[in-house]
Parts: sequence; structure tokens; C-alpha cells
Amino acid sequence: MKRTDAVQLEQARNLHDGAPLVLWGNFGGALCAFLIVFFGLGTLQLFLSTWLLVFVLYMSWFFWLRRRYPCAALDNPLQMRQWFQWNVLGNIILGLIWGVMSAVVISAGVPAFQFAMLAGMAVLTVGGMFSLGAYFPSFRGFFLVLMLLTIAALIGQGTMLHVGMGGTTILFLLFMLWAGQRFNRSYIDSLLLRFENLELVRELTLQKETAENANLAKSRFLAAASHDLRQPMHALNLYHGAMENVELPSEAQLLLSYARQCAVAMDDMFTVLLDMSRLDAGAVTPTFKTFPVKQLLERIRVEFEPPAKEKGLDLRVVPSKLFIRTDPALAERIVRNLVSNAVRYTHHGKIVIGCRYRGKVLRLAVFDTGTGIPQDKQQSVFEEYFQLSNPERDRTKGLGLGLAIVSRVATLLKAPITLQSKLGSGSMFAVDFECDEAYVPVAVEADKPEVGRESLVGRLIVVIDDEAAIRAAVVMLLKQWGCVVVAAATGDDAVEQLAAYPSLPDVIICDYRLRGTENGLDAIEKVRMEFCADVPALLVTGDTAPDRILEIREGGFPVLHKPLQPDELRTAMLQAILTHQSDEAQQIQPKQELAHE
Repeated sequence: MKRTDAVQLEQARNLHDGAPLVLWGNFGGALCAFLIVFFGLGTLQLFLSTWLLVFVLYMSWFFWLRRRYPCAALDNPLQMRQWFQWNVLGNIILGLIWGVMSAVVISAGVPAFQFAMLAGMAVLTVGGMFSLGAYFPSFRGFFLVLMLLTIAALIGQGTMLHVGMGGTTILFLLFMLWAGQRFNRSYIDSLLLRFENLELVRELTLQKETAENANLAKSRFLAAASHDLRQPMHALNLYHGAMENVELPSEAQLLLSYARQCAVAMDDMFTVLLDMSRLDAGAVTPTFKTFPVKQLLERIRVEFEPPAKEKGLDLRVVPSKLFIRTDPALAERIVRNLVSNAVRYTHHGKIVIGCRYRGKVLRLAVFDTGTGIPQDKQQSVFEEYFQLSNPERDRTKGLGLGLAIVSRVATLLKAPITLQSKLGSGSMFAVDFECDEAYVPVAVEADKPEVGRESLVGRLIVVIDDEAAIRAAVVMLLKQWGCVVVAAATGDDAVEQLAAYPSLPDVIICDYRLRGTENGLDAIEKVRMEFCADVPALLVTGDTAPDRILEIREGGFPVLHKPLQPDELRTAMLQAILTHQSDEAQQIQPKQELAHE
């Protein structure tokens, strides 16, 4: 619908909705005028009685007319035009009724009633401007007929006073016509502005929905592509791990090391994409605890001092004795990303990592003497895939997601991020954590079982994966570690093969996405039901879609994300075995105590 058509429709509805109030207001005024004049001027009683009857008949006719053109019918252009025409005619008649009353009372020659009638006509005119001003022809028809009859009656009295009053009334008529037109113009302008705003809102909503749909399609594509790419990368990492245990010529060893470097770079990219997917899925839930910030700083120093030295940078970490309350792993992720960026974009000079305590807040800041960030780009650096100094898209410089992850994790932890930078003069990134300077830990959490000293030799491991290449890679790697391996494509196949083994499996390593309708949770449950035991299990997945990550997380098993490095797989297997043994020991101890009692 065009804006002009929409404005006309709104005018028609305004007249339709306001008609009862106009009619009943006029009827109240007519009744008051009738009573005042009826008892004040006995000579006009017959006229007034007839006039009031005509007024009542007019009201009945107009209410009938309003019902003939209901509000819903005004959407039809023909019905709307007819309603406008009848409304103008109805208001001309209403003006005529009141004009006749005014002319007759003024002609009666009683000054008090003449002035009272003029005052009443002025009030009626102002009220008509506000009630009929939405459609100027209706107001003009009512007002002109009313005022022209009144002016004629005043001038017809012949005295200088009445002629002067008639002239004044003419000026009032001209002013009210001008005011009514201005009122109508303002009303139409407000409607046009409203419809323009509504169109803008609709446009913005449509653009927002289009952008959201495009982003959703992009996320689905990336999730699907990521899963398919992770499969061969996962197998490649496992084959590399297996080849490290094979004696190779020096040239082959060099080529293998180069291949491992390429695989690690790709692995890092997949890890960053996975982190973004997990944050988008809401699959990251912070666990707040109080811990000494020096532990975090020491790990950062150990990790980044070597690469900083390789670039000739002086990396200094200022120690702190304070404690912060936040999620340790997520806080470390923020600081690690900030320091990683500082090392990457600082080519000479130094990097300083330090803390400052201000009223229950510890500000952990990373200063560098790097390239700096222009003022107009300082908000953009926290956006996804934005890289300030990588126009050639060199993948050794990452994907441009490091600071986007920092921003999202900081929001999750309610830890504000501050950036101060000047092009060519370095940057300062700071994050504010809740701090308690006087905090003293009341208890030390039990350390996780030590996995470094355990061996996998002789362990029965079940591998369930529908990809033959991945099964072969895992089997080769596990056998080099001395494991006994059962490899299967489905849960039923694994149960069938395990019938030949007298002992329980030590660990199940299961891919989440299997063939058909079966998934990793179903396969693990089949093996556990076969042995009536909670066999330790690890879920492996290459999915990055947010909804799939939530679904996997709800399974309650440790989740490993493809592509995996061999050391990650070994550590996770040993951790699962030791955790299971620890749980069993805790269950046995109460039973022994009860038996002793």
C-alpha cells in the first residue's frame, strides 16, 4: 500500500472511531442550549422543540450511516471514498442545524443570549477542529455553514455593534480555517512520518533476518565442511604419531617433521573454529573459583618465553601475590590469546605482562611495543575474521578469531576488556577480574590422578568408528603403545568381537557420528549393557555445529575433538582409566567399612 493510501485509510478510520464522541458531545450541547433558550425565550419554544427533534433524527441517521460503513470495510477504496463523501455531507448538515439555531437566537435580539450563543459557537468550532481536523473537508463544511449563518444573522441586526461583531466573527472564521488547515497538515505529516518509520523498521527487520539466515547458512556450511575435513586430518595426525615410532632415514625424518608442522598449523585453526562454535552454542559454562594469579602468569611465561626469544623480544612477567575469582581455564584462555597476539605482531622491543589492584578489581594487562592499532579499527579487531596486518591472508598468522574469542569469553566471565593503542607505538590490552587481596585458600583441591607414569601395555581398548582409514590409524597407534585393540564400525560389531575376550574392556574410544541412525552414545551403551558395567569411554567428534555440540555434551562422557594429536589421545585414555579406578575404590571403601562394623 502506498503511503498516501495508508494516510487516507488512517483518516477514514479516525473519523469513523471519533464519530460517536462527536455526536454525543453535540447532543449534550444541543440539550443544554435547548433548555437554556427554551426557558429563557418563551417565543422560541415551538422552534426549539422542532430543532431538537431534527437534531435527534440527524443523530439517528448518522449512526445508521456509520453502521453501513463499518471500519473493516474502509480498506476497500470505493467504500472509503463513499464514507468520506457522506461524512462531509453529514457535517455540512450538522453545521446547518447549529447555524440555524445560532441565527434564530441572535435574531431574537436579546444581547445576553446573543453573546451566549456566540461563545457556544466558538467552543463548538474549536472542538470541531480537533474532532474533525483529521479530514479537513469535513471540518471546513461544518465550520463554514455554521459561521456564515451566524455572521449573516449578526450583520442583519443592523446596529454598529452587531456589524462590528460580524466583522470580528469573519476574522475568527479566517483564523480558524488557517488553524484547521495547519492542524490537518501536521496530522498528515505525523502519519507520513509514522509510516516511513514503520517501513524503515520493516526494512531493517528484513535485512536483519537476511543477515541472520546468511550467517546461519554460513555456520551450517562451515560445520559440515569442518567435519568432513577433520576426518582425514584426524587420521593424518594418528599416522604421524605412529610413524614417529618407526625407524626412518634422516631425510624421511626431516620430511616427517615438516609434515607434522603443517598438520599442527591446521590443527590450531580447527581448534579456534571449534572454540567459536562452542561459544556460539552456549556450551561453555564457567566454573568460578578463587585461585592465585601467579599460577596463571607462570604458565603464560613458560609457554611464551621461548617464541618471544626466537623473535628477539624481551618478554617480562611481573609476579603478583593476589588472588582472583573467575574460571581458571577461561581466564587463561583470554590471557594466552592476548599474549599470543602480542608476540605475533611485535617485531622488536618488549612485551610486559603485569597486574594492578584497584578496589576489589585486579587488572591484568599485556603491554607490547608492536605495530599498534589505528583508533578507527580498535572496535573491529574484536570482530570475527578481522585481521589488521594480514591482507595476503597468510594462514601462519591465524584466522582472525583470537580477539573475537577473547571478547566472547570476557563477556561470559563478566570481565571487561580495555584496549589502548596508537599506530606505531604499541598496544595495551587489559582484562579486569574480581579480586580479593586478603583471600587465603581454606582447602586445596585434590589433584587429578597423575597420568604420566601409567602404561597402556596390555590394556583392552575398543575402537568404534565408521571410517576405515581412521580405524586403521588408531589401531596402528594403539598397538605401538602395546594395547590389545578391538576395532569395529558399529556398536553391534564391537559387542560381537568382544565375545572372544574374557575380560572387560579398559576404554571405549567411539566416534560420535556413525552410520545410519546410530551415534556414539548408542554404541557405548550397547557395549556397557553387554558387560553390565560402566566401562570408561571417550567420545571423539569432528562436529562444530552449536546444536550438535550441546547434544554431545549432554551425553556426560569426556569429549575429544578431531583432529587429535597422539599425546592428547594417550593422556585422555589414561585419565579415563585412572578416574574409573579411583571411582571404584571410593565405592568399595564404604562397603568394607560396613562389613567391618
